[in-house]
Amino acid sequence: MRRTQGLLVVLMLSLALGACGANMAPVLEVRDENALRAPDASTMYEVVRWALDAKGWRVEDERPGALLATVTAGGHWGTVEIVYDDLGYAIRHVRSSPGLKFDGVYIHKRFNLWVDRLDNAIQNRLRAVGAKG
Repeated sequence: MRRTQGLLVVLMLSLALGACGANMAPVLEVRDENALRAPDASTMYEVVRWALDAKGWRVEDERPGALLATVTAGGHWGTVEIVYDDLGYAIRHVRSSPGLKFDGVYIHKRFNLWVDRLDNAIQNRLRAVGAKG
């Protein structure tokens, strides 16, 4: 009987730990997205700023060719750096709240959803302003 209870406890712990891992995925980083090209770097800047605003990201810092932005939702937050020029852009994880459990490779899927939505907004806006592929 004790052995059965011990096995049951081990099984329950394994399931609980596995369920936590099910919400984790490799961190999504968009690199050199060249599907659409803006006419110039200032247009790409405007496109990226528009997408950040549209998706609720707050710009923390700006420098030529790069923006640092943070999004907050459900008590969690994530910060990315967006590097851009007229040829494309890249989105890279910078830091995130402890609840997103970033370990250097894996992060909660919620962060990836935020980045994916931002990337889609940038792509859609590039199409809207007539960017060329």
